[in-house]
Amino acid sequence: MTNNFDLERALAELENGALGQQLNGQAQRFSPAPATIQRIQAGLQPPVKRGNGMQAFFQRRPARVLALAVCSVAVGLGLIFGLNQPTSSVSAAELIQRAETFASQPIVANGKARHIAIEISTTRSDGQIGEHYRDEIWLVQGQSHILLYQPARQSLNGQPVGYQMGPTIVDENYFWNYNAHDNTSVKAPFDECSLSLEQWVGEGAFGSESNFSNAAIIGTEELAGRQLTIVDLGSTIGKAWIDANTGQIWKFTSSQTYEGITTETLVQFVVDETLELDALPAEWQTYTAPAGSPIIEQTTPYCIYG
Repeated sequence: MTNNFDLERALAELENGALGQQLNGQAQRFSPAPATIQRIQAGLQPPVKRGNGMQAFFQRRPARVLALAVCSVAVGLGLIFGLNQPTSSVSAAELIQRAETFASQPIVANGKARHIAIEISTTRSDGQIGEHYRDEIWLVQGQSHILLYQPARQSLNGQPVGYQMGPTIVDENYFWNYNAHDNTSVKAPFDECSLSLEQWVGEGAFGSESNFSNAAIIGTEELAGRQLTIVDLGSTIGKAWIDANTGQIWKFTSSQTYEGITTETLVQFVVDETLELDALPAEWQTYTAPAGSPIIEQTTPYCIYG
């Protein structure tokens, strides 16, 4: 059985320790009235048998026992209200800053491969069926720049999937790409403009905007086990689903109007993993043109989006 000395020492440690100080502050917030304290003191003296050491302890240390009881109440209140709750929630501006910081980090670690897959769906205001497809890339840090392999785009609803019907490869020296419009393949000298990776790190959510003064948090959503914060970036941009802990964007929307037709686009990241190099697809640095597609070699770089 625990003796009185052990119990008193444990109470002293509780009172004087960091937790005790925190609990004491909580106890003061919820302290009962003096009359109530007297009734508690009287009630804390149990009808024990004569000679019971605990009876003497209760009689000699009513204040300390009361403190223990109040601390217990404070612990319960702390569990309910949260002793460590943040004083203020993260703002939309801070979440956007975290997302921009995440996007600015190296996209792949040396000696590793990064595999990212996204699903994109579009809705058109004219009622026509929009696109729904999957894009994915494999990235490795090369000797002087990022090496890339992007397989052919996969339609998820049977509709045409635009220009990206064949693979794209960036190796140490060349950019290889299939042009579906004329069924030709391009081999061009590598240039930094041949890589466009903004969408793959979530920067596509921001478009060309740099001012988000009207951004606002509008809710939260759990996606694939992640708790994400939904930020409305502004009526002309869209929404972004941001992991507040890492700053990574896992889903975003955008809108574009052309010749009177508005297209709403939803981009969702479904895979983002860092792997060993032996996990790379066998064809990742070997370009194979689609059947019947001649390879046209050009002397100037091929720039993505201009």
